[in-house]
Amino acid sequence: NNIVFSMAPAGPDLFGRLQDNAQIHDQGSSYRGNPDIAVDPSGAAHLIYGAFQEIFYNRYDADGQPAFSSDRRILSKLGNWHLSFGMGSIGVLDDGETIMVLGQKSDGNKFAQNTELMLTFSLDGGNNWQAPIATGVITHGGEGRMRPRILNQGDRFIIIYFDAKLGGISLASIAKDTLETLKSNTLFLPVISLLLLD
Repeated sequence: NNIVFSMAPAGPDLFGRLQDNAQIHDQGSSYRGNPDIAVDPSGAAHLIYGAFQEIFYNRYDADGQPAFSSDRRILSKLGNWHLSFGMGSIGVLDDGETIMVLGQKSDGNKFAQNTELMLTFSLDGGNNWQAPIATGVITHGGEGRMRPRILNQGDRFIIIYFDAKLGGISLASIAKDTLETLKSNTLFLPVISLLLLD
């Protein structure tokens, strides 16, 4: 199976134009799934998807042209579960250059119930990526249904995720100017707010 991405301006015959612009994404092996997209203010779409224990990235400009002829592998060795494709989430700041991806590394549980958040980021629009950072945060993969969400607020990423150790939904905030310091810090996700679940 492959991931299909397409974009076209709204208007007459949108469906036909989406079909004409369809791009196939087939990097990696085995199942592919769990795509996620973040769109920056320029209209560029930043796409990730999972393949066997990996996450791949590409970027499309506002005219639907891909930045890379071959999708970039940005996370790997994400562990086995019964589908084993990489699970991840993407966010991009308003500059269109600062991108964050959170992958979920499974401990081998069949349903990816216990996964550690792995972080990577790019400061140059996806051309280069930081080596993966193990955050120490354990979450629930939920077969991809419980992926974290990454939003942006000015020059800051806002991350909403399930924290298995705390037993609830947590909120973290990471400023653009602190990304470089994360390279050597594995416990960076400060819980700003926690909503306990019954």
